[in-house]
Amino acid sequence: MDEPTSSLTPREFEKLAELIKALSARGVAVIYVSHKLDEVFKVASRATILRDGRKVADADLARTTEGHAQRVDAAQRPGILSIAGDRHHHHSRHAGGPLDPRQGMTVLFDPRTVGPRIRMMQRELTPSETRITEVLLRNAADAPLSLRQVAEGAGVSEALVVKTAKRLGFEGYRELRTALTAYKQQPNVDLHQEIEPDDSVETIVRKVFRTSIQALEETLAILNMDAFRQAAELLHGARQRDFYGLGGSAQIARDVSHKFLRIGVRTSVFDDTHMMAMSASLLGPGDVVVAFSHSGRTLAVLDALEIARANRASIIAVTNYESSPLTELSNVVLCSTAQGSYLTSENAAARIAQLNIMDAVFIAVAQMGYKAAEANLAKTMGAVQTKRRS
Repeated sequence: MDEPTSSLTPREFEKLAELIKALSARGVAVIYVSHKLDEVFKVASRATILRDGRKVADADLARTTEGHAQRVDAAQRPGILSIAGDRHHHHSRHAGGPLDPRQGMTVLFDPRTVGPRIRMMQRELTPSETRITEVLLRNAADAPLSLRQVAEGAGVSEALVVKTAKRLGFEGYRELRTALTAYKQQPNVDLHQEIEPDDSVETIVRKVFRTSIQALEETLAILNMDAFRQAAELLHGARQRDFYGLGGSAQIARDVSHKFLRIGVRTSVFDDTHMMAMSASLLGPGDVVVAFSHSGRTLAVLDALEIARANRASIIAVTNYESSPLTELSNVVLCSTAQGSYLTSENAAARIAQLNIMDAVFIAVAQMGYKAAEANLAKTMGAVQTKRRS
């Protein structure tokens, strides 16, 4: 079953879960593919976590807590390939080593994603935990800090440093330090620099450009290709495509809508609270909403998505934070990552990264109907050709 609950209500999912459990009790093996951890824990006995088609963890769910799996999900943003069956007879082992006996899970980290994942999780951390991550992210790669040095630098206990490492999805501080050292050896890790009051014009330009380059590189590293493919497929096959966003996110929505119109794929952009709610009330199965929200917490967007979800429309989230109310409501999540300065904030670089994500989605959709896209592009280009001064 591949994302079988994408258009189901919670009550319908409960019925499906009962059916899967009944099949399992009769000895039938069920392969269940989902990005929703709560569903996985209700129907499965073991799970394999994938990122871009590569296995990053195995889990015996009888010995793994949902909270630990969520930390792994936040660290890797994988899809979940789980096997429903007898919890007492289906134990799995990772090819690279034994399972963690405490958690039932072994995790491999892509070094390019370590920094972005930690920054994404900072909004969920306590002030003390956030100080720990800031000390670690500021530290140079060639001088890894000891546990005591991190604790002293953040003004916390060593026990809290270890606890924070585990909350970030690592087995302990040593694993976190190793992962951060590998991350800081990546070529683009130091591109972002804070803008200072006495910076020259040349320095400002260089810093702004480098921050955007880093955002693009790190967004590419964390981008979930399975989610990307699903987003393109949903948009290509949709009956109605509505884009929601406020402020700067609305400008991204308009840019994307303009591109799709060029190839004959009609979309509607809504940037008003009432209009979004009205749009959502008219959606149904086969319709798609693309919700743009940097924070993933814009109330007007979330309220409209609640309506769209109740009407069984599919929802694609474009955001800078994977753990947010927006992603909890969405079927597919496309996530950017960016750093920013006091003046520009992270929104500026994230906007560029999100535009690039949606440019790629646009091209993927065009490929799925290449002949029609090519013909429509010729028509729309011809329609505006006379509007330019020769």
